[in-house]
Amino acid sequence: MASAAVLDRSRAAVAYGLRAVPLLFQQLQSPGSESRHRALNSLCDLLHDPERLYQTVTGGFMSELGPLLRDPDPAVRTRTCDLLYQLTAHSIGRRTLLASSLLAPLSLLLDDPDGGCRVAVHRVLNRLALLPSGAEALLCLVPKLMLKLREKLQDTTEEQGGKEEEMGGKEEEFEGKEEELGGKEEEQEGPDEEGGSKQANKDPEENKQKSPSDGEEELVLLLSTLSSCSRLDALPALASEGVALLGHALSHVSAPVRREAAAAMMALSVPVEGKRQLCALGVLSVLMELLRDPDTETRVNAAGVFMNALIITSGKTQGLGLGLVPLLLDTLCSDELSADALRRPDAADPERPQRRKALVLYSLRCIAALSEAPAARCLLLEQRHRLEQRRDSDPELSRAAQTALRLIDWTP
Repeated sequence: MASAAVLDRSRAAVAYGLRAVPLLFQQLQSPGSESRHRALNSLCDLLHDPERLYQTVTGGFMSELGPLLRDPDPAVRTRTCDLLYQLTAHSIGRRTLLASSLLAPLSLLLDDPDGGCRVAVHRVLNRLALLPSGAEALLCLVPKLMLKLREKLQDTTEEQGGKEEEMGGKEEEFEGKEEELGGKEEEQEGPDEEGGSKQANKDPEENKQKSPSDGEEELVLLLSTLSSCSRLDALPALASEGVALLGHALSHVSAPVRREAAAAMMALSVPVEGKRQLCALGVLSVLMELLRDPDTETRVNAAGVFMNALIITSGKTQGLGLGLVPLLLDTLCSDELSADALRRPDAADPERPQRRKALVLYSLRCIAALSEAPAARCLLLEQRHRLEQRRDSDPELSRAAQTALRLIDWTP
């Protein structure tokens, strides 16, 4: 019995050997958007092979992707960005993309009406920003990225407000139905089982899981790109009201958004101007809540912001007023961050000990910076024994603890 050939109609036919890439790029010039989409799907599959990727980059084919970024079909634009994302997984692809003229049309797609296309663009930009040369090339886009961040935060606020109003209306409706049901139960006598079944069926949406926001991934990628660019140069973001915008993102309901916003804020807190804006806008009070966040990396980033902000006098004053000293001591003396816990390997998450070490290091540096203020030094002298109890074998942590103790014991 002859078996029928299985054809994938969502992909174009692929030629053998070195002819595969040139023929697929020829099909990208076809007038039909469906043909272009099939060719892009086949190219994305083909470029998993490093040899075909090298052929694409060195053969001058990347310049042919420019018109596809302006294609009227959103599926073609999205798939083209996916192809660029795949190319940037290799150093030769990143260098070629940075040297090409594709960054300008790619940045225009940040305003694309299709959400999937915008996410694909942010993936490409985020991967480029991980390199110093890529972050430098994207610094000119920081004002536009800040504008997009403002729009996303406004959309999120409106969406949450609409959900709260909707939930309030449902609660009122539910209370009305409950009163009506109670009146009917008084009028009619029936078995308890029947009343129980009615009670169990009256709110069917109560057990539904809350679906994540559609724009959450886009917001996380946007914040990650801003963080990478700001680590190279924070001044463009500071000039675009970056501290105020990121301050709103620190209170987002999504844990990944809060984590990336805190990482970007740590980059902005390095220059003196960033420290001043942090204190002037009252962002430190929001960061106090993040020091209690269940996510360790979020706490690390928040402690890093405090470590930078406490260098200036206004930062020390605000930190003392917010009760930062007891919180830092409780953090350092917790079982999660004990010296034994830091030495213990974690098979499920090998990077967790490093994150915990960073949290301890930043907390010790915060205490050292606060010790320069007389009021904080008096508080820390009373709790000095809690710091002495740490017996860190790591030389970096031991050195930071000794520095903090020396500053606490300093007398004029």
